[in-house]
Amino acid sequence: MATSTFNGNVNVVGAASSALYYAGNGSAAAPAYTFGSRPNQGIYSVGANQLGLAAAGALQLQINSNQVQILSGGTAASPSLLLVDRPALSTRYQHGWVHNLWH
Repeated sequence: MATSTFNGNVNVVGAASSALYYAGNGSAAAPAYTFGSRPNQGIYSVGANQLGLAAAGALQLQINSNQVQILSGGTAASPSLLLVDRPALSTRYQHGWVHNLWH
């Protein structure tokens, strides 16, 4: 299968369709999937197997294969809310610890 590279804008009025669409990884400041009036808000690849949602140019929500982190008011190292798919682990939130949330 042949591939092509296009560097530019495509404006569509109505519907557009494609079997596959490959976007760049993007960043919190410039997400790969964004909105016309809000270029610093959208979805991007944080890293391998990690999906991020950005608002105001900052990572707000991060999803990977076994956890969801809500970073609003926190950081990746210390998120406001961390949901982990491991019953033996604790779920940390901003005001303390919730143990064995997944039971």
